[in-house]
Amino acid sequence: MKVLKVTTDNVVSTVELKEPHWKSMGEEVGGHFERVNPRHLNKPYCFLCDDSGLLKDLPVNLVGSVMYGAQEHGQPIVGDIIFMREDIGPEGPDLFGLSDDDISYLLGTIAAIAERYVLATPHERGVTIDGKTNENNCPCCKQPVGEFTDEISKKEYAITGLCQACQDIVFAKPEDE
Repeated sequence: MKVLKVTTDNVVSTVELKEPHWKSMGEEVGGHFERVNPRHLNKPYCFLCDDSGLLKDLPVNLVGSVMYGAQEHGQPIVGDIIFMREDIGPEGPDLFGLSDDDISYLLGTIAAIAERYVLATPHERGVTIDGKTNENNCPCCKQPVGEFTDEISKKEYAITGLCQACQDIVFAKPEDE
């Protein structure tokens, strides 16, 4: 069963799980696992993470946290994660490996997150060396930043430099919610 793994230092790799799959899943994420349906990733995709990661003081997984919506509710994903498909099997809901098309889709989604949050330098995000914004222009749309609708959006701006309009696009809730 093929899955996609993202580590806390943003290394992405394809992993072939060994039998029994449930044991391999736990080994890949570091312990007993929890299934997460990310707010910013459409079904049938989900990911698994260590369900005791916060107690173990594991480092934040930026990709998992962004997909989970941590920037909205403040609860990060910590530790390594593995992406899988969730579907109905012969005995009900079950987890399945990924096809090459699934992996391509997920890699594109992860690349967009990495580009926006991980790879961009503070200057590219519109922040100068003294911490002030680069002419108060959004690094995404290049327009003036303007006002924010809430405190969470202001915090997000401090991290990414994104204006409210771009945040609304990036963090739009899936249509089925």
